[in-house]
Amino acid sequence: MSEAFQKTVKNIGYTLVSKEVKWVPVSLDKSHFKQFILKLNKISKGLEKTNQGMADEIKLVLETPILRRKCDFDCEIAIDMMEKLSSIDGVILFSGDGDYVALIKELIKNKKQAIVVALKNTMGKEYALIKKGVFICNVKKLKEYLM
Repeated sequence: MSEAFQKTVKNIGYTLVSKEVKWVPVSLDKSHFKQFILKLNKISKGLEKTNQGMADEIKLVLETPILRRKCDFDCEIAIDMMEKLSSIDGVILFSGDGDYVALIKELIKNKKQAIVVALKNTMGKEYALIKKGVFICNVKKLKEYLM
């Protein structure tokens, strides 16, 4: 979320709670890239005789860890919301993860406003089972405010 959007959210009167994202290494030798990595290693070995510099460069790239974002805070968010349940009016959740449906249902049951913001293709199909009490918003509609 952009800093300007966060400031706007706070100025409106919302309490903004965010979580740090973890960065974890991707193991390419165990993924669907395994064959590709093996071919690159073979190419770099073949280059050692003709172009040592390029071979070394390929090896360096192959040895450089690749990190991916990992968000393991579903449980933390749920605990935060349930602990604050009596003191909140509602929640705007910026995630379409279907794992949150039980939490959204609990908010609705407790007569809290529930707004879920996500991209259409990232919205869990479980949200379609909630017939009333939740407002689903496509994040594209907020794009101009998020920049």
